[in-house]
Amino acid sequence: MKLSYQSIQNQEAWKGYHLPAFDPAEIAENTRRNPQWLHFGSGNIFRIFPAALCQKLIEQGKMDTGIVCCESYDDEVITKCFRPYDNLTIAVTLNADGKLDKEVIGSMADSLTMLYDGENYCFSKEYHLHITDRVGGGDSFGGGLIYALLSGKSTQDAVEFAVAASALKHSIEGDYNRVSVDEVEKLAGGDGSGRVQR
Repeated sequence: MKLSYQSIQNQEAWKGYHLPAFDPAEIAENTRRNPQWLHFGSGNIFRIFPAALCQKLIEQGKMDTGIVCCESYDDEVITKCFRPYDNLTIAVTLNADGKLDKEVIGSMADSLTMLYDGENYCFSKEYHLHITDRVGGGDSFGGGLIYALLSGKSTQDAVEFAVAASALKHSIEGDYNRVSVDEVEKLAGGDGSGRVQR
């Protein structure tokens, strides 16, 4: 049994699983026309919490679009785990009483990888620096990427800017990235030392 839009139409084959009470293909189309929720990172926590929450909101009629999930680290999660299965996934919860809850999650409307822009793979330079605090590194990447793309940067330059913003955040204690655009640009165009010149 292969996980796909077509296979979940056969409810008998998926007996024991909670299936989406909506058409995931229709939600995906709604999302393409009017995207509202972009999530960076596609790991287990995303699949069992935000994606399951979105599914509940769709089933309750509070949303009619799904999540666009963007993976910036491991593109194989997208290319091998999501896309071949119509962006569907299975959440399994082991309860305290030993009972398993199994649910097909159909709220992920699209999946993107930040390493590929449709024509080229984009990689940033590596940064070797002392890590003070990891908290906020992913948010800094996401914010940096959004800023760079909205500022008209090329895909490669946007990836460089986003990774530089994240690298700088790792040198700052707390969850707020207190660096300027100028400082991120300087690191993105520099030698990768991670030094902030103020």
